[in-house]
Amino acid sequence: MTVFFKLRTAPLLLSLLVVLANVEVFSQELPSLQQPTRKLQSTVVTVRVTQAVAVETRLQQQPARKTAPTLKKVAPTTTKKKAVTASGTSRQVKPINAKVTVCTGICLADGLIVTSLDVTANSSIRITYPGGEQSTARLRVIDEYSGLVLLQTKSSSRTGLQLASELPETGEWVVSAASWGAEKPVISVGIVSSTSRALAGTRYPPLLQCDLRSVQTSSGAAIVNRSGDLVGVVVLTDANNNRQGWTYAVPAQHVKRLVKSLASQQNKDEILILKRRRPVVGMVLGGNADNIAVVRIEKDGPAARAGILVGDQILATDGIKIRSVYQAIRPVLYKQPGDTMQFTVQNKDRVRQVQVILGGGVALPATSVNKLSQYVQPKIDLSNSTSRATVQPQLRPHQEVSLPEDDGEITPAPRTSEQKIQLLEKALDRYRRVIIYQQGQLASQRQESLQTDKQLEKLQQELDALKKQIGQVRPPGPARRPAP
Repeated sequence: MTVFFKLRTAPLLLSLLVVLANVEVFSQELPSLQQPTRKLQSTVVTVRVTQAVAVETRLQQQPARKTAPTLKKVAPTTTKKKAVTASGTSRQVKPINAKVTVCTGICLADGLIVTSLDVTANSSIRITYPGGEQSTARLRVIDEYSGLVLLQTKSSSRTGLQLASELPETGEWVVSAASWGAEKPVISVGIVSSTSRALAGTRYPPLLQCDLRSVQTSSGAAIVNRSGDLVGVVVLTDANNNRQGWTYAVPAQHVKRLVKSLASQQNKDEILILKRRRPVVGMVLGGNADNIAVVRIEKDGPAARAGILVGDQILATDGIKIRSVYQAIRPVLYKQPGDTMQFTVQNKDRVRQVQVILGGGVALPATSVNKLSQYVQPKIDLSNSTSRATVQPQLRPHQEVSLPEDDGEITPAPRTSEQKIQLLEKALDRYRRVIIYQQGQLASQRQESLQTDKQLEKLQQELDALKKQIGQVRPPGPARRPAP
């Protein structure tokens, strides 16, 4: 009996020892995350964007009158005005309502705040810092590719997060924080699952994929490494019907591009819109799966400057082996001018690594906001159509929540005619600035179009010259006999 008991308990004791050993190793490898947590709690803010929306409600169909109405003297009343359209439909114009969107923002240096949100030129932006302090902000930069926006506040004394110099590695520990009004941010811990996740059908560049939990205000939340440096900004999460629980973030390199473009902006009062431009490699590939080679090089283009030659065989792009021309050029679709691409090139028996800095092409049209059902942009939408604000979070559309900051209350929209006129004048002034900027963009696009036409004309001349040379080199064929 004793021997049998020992044989039965030996595997259990061995399993227990293995579990204890794993727990001890795990506890030793888990890093301390107090430093990044403290940085997040002091630099993450709540962003409230208010946009005035005029609401027009159609009422009942008015019957057509066959005879002229009798004019009567009517005493003035205080009822709302009604207008009758040409079709006889009566409509009632209600006062301007306010649509409010709440999400997370990240403090950078010099009073700059980055977030992920759709903002228009006539939006009113309010920032709430941890502890309850508030300030206004204005829109400075919109990036149509990454979906990030850059805001600026009058106060620049607050410390901001430092941007990480490189992407985190897969499996690295990261910390995220989403704002929650005047209370401390909501902290989440996880690991990086992928550093270049391309989501089909979305407007976003390759994203960081992390196993971080999200809340209703996670759009624009910061993701930092163990040193507390910013590595990404949350833009998407899985929807409720897709219960994988992934969180997706734009890498911090796109934040650097926003800050750099703002520093180079001449007019400090304009809103800078960064258009996504088609990147250019400057080479044409051809061949099959066994031999994908360079068939043409653009003179003084990015590939030519990097040292790629006609006849070079392309083995891999950005470290991934290729078996088609599409696989070789597909990474270009997710890059911007100024980004780099790594090509593994073989010429005869020599294999070398070539880094190409992509050039800039024509501006691409702005894409619509991602509408795929399996992803959402977590943020809270508020409306003052009733006396109390109804909060409709996109992550939980059937659950009402409110931020502790003001319990969901919204300041009533202006009601007097003078206030409406002032609001519309401010909106018109902002739109004038946007129009001036767009006119400048159109002029720049026309210039680029002219340059493209000149390049096409030059290529056509070179093609005609090549045809002429081929005709001169080709030997004459045998003389044809005259037809009988």
